[in-house]
Amino acid sequence: MLSVRLDDRYVVFVRAKYTFVIRYFCTHSRFQEAFALYVELQTSGFVPSTFSVASALSSWNAMISGYVECGKVGLARNFYNSMPERNSISCITMIGGYSKCGDVESARELFSKMDRKDHLL
Repeated sequence: MLSVRLDDRYVVFVRAKYTFVIRYFCTHSRFQEAFALYVELQTSGFVPSTFSVASALSSWNAMISGYVECGKVGLARNFYNSMPERNSISCITMIGGYSKCGDVESARELFSKMDRKDHLL
């Protein structure tokens, strides 16, 4: 018989709640609130599970994309730098944001730091 402690269920509930609210904020372009909530999750001692991180990646990408669309590439880069795990979407979004703002050098630098470029084609 599977035995799950109440503490374990509480941790799962808290992680799920945070992930849901972060995604809600991102969906409604409330990126600063999403980021603040993520920081709160981290500082309160709740380490995100692999599932939470994977679910949150789309939220992170949405935050980066939102800031890039508003022309706030510096804020987008702060989000990018603090991502627990980066993917090709977040990297391409940042490169596109730099290019859109005319910062070709930063776009080139970020492209050169990418681990895998072959899967972008």
